[in-house]
Amino acid sequence: MKVILTDEAIESLETLVLFLAETRGELKALSIGRTLVSEAMALDRFPMKGPIEPLLESLNKGHRRIIFSNRYKIIYKVEDAVYITDFFDTHQDPSKMKG
Repeated sequence: MKVILTDEAIESLETLVLFLAETRGELKALSIGRTLVSEAMALDRFPMKGPIEPLLESLNKGHRRIIFSNRYKIIYKVEDAVYITDFFDTHQDPSKMKG
């Protein structure tokens, strides 16, 4: 199944990497960013891998999540393709999560 990063997801990833570069260093930030994209792209083989994201359940769009390193969520939904809608640092306010 095809994996598509939405514009919102790309923006979230860029913001996350910039924040990490300031707090954890540029090399670590780039490494985490690459790993998150790699994990997202792997959903082409197992699109139903992640459980339903309870914080977005009220949208009724079937958003799922993959958690990486106990800190970062990859938020996605499965339709005709896998749409990555957000890369989310769980240390943020949950209301900032994009669906």
